[in-house]
Amino acid sequence: MIGKPFKFLWVSAGDHSSIEAKFNLQFGFPALVIINKQKNLYSVMRGQFSKEGIISFLEGILIGKFSLDNLPADLKFNSVNAWDGKDAELIVEDEIDLSDVTLEDL
Repeated sequence: MIGKPFKFLWVSAGDHSSIEAKFNLQFGFPALVIINKQKNLYSVMRGQFSKEGIISFLEGILIGKFSLDNLPADLKFNSVNAWDGKDAELIVEDEIDLSDVTLEDL
């Protein structure tokens, strides 16, 4: 796919719930949405989210295999903190000793 006209943007699920609703992304994540801002069109990948599936979808977009829909007029992204490139810190929770709990206690 070298030299193909694609740019990518990553957003976390839940950060843009209105966008998820406008693109009908309730089927789960990860999800891939192609947006052509110049033509005001988009398409959602519904196939297998794998290297081969993504390549097939992108190639299909280039040859007109997949339908494109008009972008919602009021498409806006929320402001969120930029990702620092690091994994989230593991939350350490207090350990609870359950050795003396039995089913009768519940």
